[in-house]
Amino acid sequence: MPEIVLIRHAQSANNAGPDHARKPDPALTELGEKQAELTGQWLRSVGIDQLYCSPFLRSLLTAQAIAEHHTAPVFIRPDLCEQGGCYSGHEGTTKRGAPGMNREQIKQRFPNWGMHESIDERGWWHGDYETLPEAEERTRTVIDWIASRHGNQEGRIVFVIHADFKRRILEAILPIRREHMPSSGLEVGPLSNTSVTRLSLVPGSDSTPQWVVQSLNSTSHLPESLWTT
Repeated sequence: MPEIVLIRHAQSANNAGPDHARKPDPALTELGEKQAELTGQWLRSVGIDQLYCSPFLRSLLTAQAIAEHHTAPVFIRPDLCEQGGCYSGHEGTTKRGAPGMNREQIKQRFPNWGMHESIDERGWWHGDYETLPEAEERTRTVIDWIASRHGNQEGRIVFVIHADFKRRILEAILPIRREHMPSSGLEVGPLSNTSVTRLSLVPGSDSTPQWVVQSLNSTSHLPESLWTT
């Protein structure tokens, strides 16, 4: 029975600054680096067997801090990205797709990690700003892929992802509807930076893997002074 661990990336410059200063692909803040390091230390105590992350720099840097404490392979998947994809613009302006780092740029910084074949010389995001229905469809595809790829395996599989995409996953697997989940996320708890959700995949009555929640958006691995959203 595998354990699936969903971790939001550590604090980025976008999280720490005003929306009008938003950048398409910011790095971590100094506080975010501390969050990522402590997350890696905590995961060392429980162990991991596979680490996946999105190609956003904030996700890559969070995964790098985790990977420094482990020997588990790391693989970069564009379909784990934030809702909307990589884009420029902010609320009140037109949001347009941005390519993100290309394959060579990622390889130079993270040379030993695997990458999905769709990441090429153009970058990893090849579309315009992603709509909510498109994000929901991507979420369903990722959930199905996790179940088919890891549902019959043992081990702990860690995903470093993003707040809105994590919310879409939880909406899809938990027995709640979006109209009962306000943007504050009270039903599932705040989606803090490096918050940890632990799920098990167990066989259902028809042999279809079922999701069981072990913990939801925990920040117990961080001191309260490092809690951010």
